[in-house]
Amino acid sequence: MQIMVTLYDQERLIELLKSPVDGIIVPIEQLSHRVNETVSQAHIEPVINQIKAAKKLVWLNMNAIMHPAQLTVLKDVFNVINDMDFDGIVFADLAVAHLALEYNLKKRLIYQPETYVTTAEDLAFWEKEDILSVCLARELTLSSMQTLSKDKTLPITLVGHGYINMFHSRRPLIENFFKYTNDTPAEDIKQSKQLTLIEEIRDEKYPIIQDDFGTHIFRPKPLQSFSDFKAISSIVDYFIIEPFLYEHNTILQIIADYYHALHHGVTESIIIRYQDSHDTGYYHKSTSTLQNKAVNQ
Repeated sequence: MQIMVTLYDQERLIELLKSPVDGIIVPIEQLSHRVNETVSQAHIEPVINQIKAAKKLVWLNMNAIMHPAQLTVLKDVFNVINDMDFDGIVFADLAVAHLALEYNLKKRLIYQPETYVTTAEDLAFWEKEDILSVCLARELTLSSMQTLSKDKTLPITLVGHGYINMFHSRRPLIENFFKYTNDTPAEDIKQSKQLTLIEEIRDEKYPIIQDDFGTHIFRPKPLQSFSDFKAISSIVDYFIIEPFLYEHNTILQIIADYYHALHHGVTESIIIRYQDSHDTGYYHKSTSTLQNKAVNQ
């Protein structure tokens, strides 16, 4: 299994490359959402070269839903990256797959639609398409993942650590809220990463942000996979750490802990470090009584 992390600060790239992570996922400007920052077209090649010089994998993140405004940018980016030395393209929108086919880059695709890959048929379809990997749905239980991975021939990717998005709307909900209340100028706060929602019937705080793609609400606690890492490492080929909403030093600690878990096992101190601030997502909490049946179809 190889451990990947999304680039969160270009000024911290040298420090990140000194960590034991196997690869870096580079968010592309105007084509990536729910990331700390993106890389412009002019800086894609220098960033790729820097990462490859450190002998790390490079994936380019184009996970946004593509609307007409993004399609021109998308084609421009493919023109830029066509001859560059990178290893993968993370995508959710099929417009990316269409262009990858046109540019003979299909074998570098990693399909990451967040919630869609739930059945053996999904894996079989993308295997026939001859892409690099598919990312399993974040709502799958560990048991379902184990069932799906039996006799797999297509490499599997999993977002195994970080804040998980649970709601996305194109509407600028934070901006609209503050316009309605007149409490704070919308432009000063709409992209703040310090805002949370609290439901009347729950005490949990849900992080909420607004970016150029709309409004995003996250689960109250970030996901951790240490408690089930032995089983997960036998299933997954690429394990993604999402650094969104974390501080720099915390990210480096997370990377170090997963490296230790992969090569030396999970220690009690690692479990204790995350047990209160994180949870295990849906690994042991099925979202549907029909889920296991669906996985086998």
